[in-house]
Amino acid sequence: MATEIKIPKTIITGINKNYSKSHESASNAIKYAIKVGEGLIKLKAKTPHGEWEDYIQNRSPELRISNVRHTQKYMQLAKNTQLALMVNDGTIDGTCKAIANATELPCLGFSPKRREPCRHYV
Repeated sequence: MATEIKIPKTIITGINKNYSKSHESASNAIKYAIKVGEGLIKLKAKTPHGEWEDYIQNRSPELRISNVRHTQKYMQLAKNTQLALMVNDGTIDGTCKAIANATELPCLGFSPKRREPCRHYV
């Protein structure tokens, strides 16, 4: 028979508090990444056709992101905001993979891929 362990309530409270904060932090990370993606989408719209990759890699010294693949991930999050927040695992890569692999989702009131109302469920 296992011995009962008495743990001070302050330890449990501290663990629970930190656990909640860790989830808030992960959630905030994706929320901010979505905002970055929204900005990148606006920036890309202002970039001449066919020059986006060159702009990101070579001509944007003030921009901290110089990897085209990273910009694509941020923009993917922004294009799928509600889905990203639902499948958020606290990492950009993991959340992007979950978005790409999402096949059956509860109705969000819109079609995630078309970004229009989901007529089937609404």
